[in-house]
Amino acid sequence: MLIENFKAILEYEDFFVRVSTYIGVISINGFNLKLSQMTEDDILVSGKIESIDFEAKE
Repeated sequence: MLIENFKAILEYEDFFVRVSTYIGVISINGFNLKLSQMTEDDILVSGKIESIDFEAKE
């Protein structure tokens, strides 16, 4: 999963990742999750993704 325009990694485990973006927070649940590639604006999460939740900023 490619996340564009990310600001920060809030939490990182091999089963759970939370990433802050300019429009909200993305939570990813799964197995063997890894942060494969990172640039200033983009991050690539790889592994077996089971669910994705998005919390929009108000």
